[in-house]
Amino acid sequence: MYQITLASQNLSCLQNFPQFARLLAAFAGVAIPAAVVNSGLKYMQKRIQIAFQRRLSHHLHQQYCSNRAYYAASTLGGLTNADQRITEDVEKFAYNISELYSYTFKVCSHHSSHVKTYWRLEPV
Repeated sequence: MYQITLASQNLSCLQNFPQFARLLAAFAGVAIPAAVVNSGLKYMQKRIQIAFQRRLSHHLHQQYCSNRAYYAASTLGGLTNADQRITEDVEKFAYNISELYSYTFKVCSHHSSHVKTYWRLEPV
């Protein structure tokens, strides 16, 4: 919201260098922390994906290798390459779960920042 306010300023500030420099510094003051937050969110999303994928793969492979389940799945059930299918499906599932976390956290953080901004506004 603050970026929109900065962008909607009159273009006459291009003729006034001190005002332009001040607006550019204000934009950088908003854009740089936003870039850091977005990079942090992507990093955490990847960490969540890898952790969830590792744990779920370990659990499913334990179940697959116990009580000759691999034999029943491949011979009796006609399921080919079950271990490869498990790995690929777990990877996709973990990616989707981590995206869900990212989208939820991003919306909550945007909502809290907007509420904070609106709270500071003075009534007209």
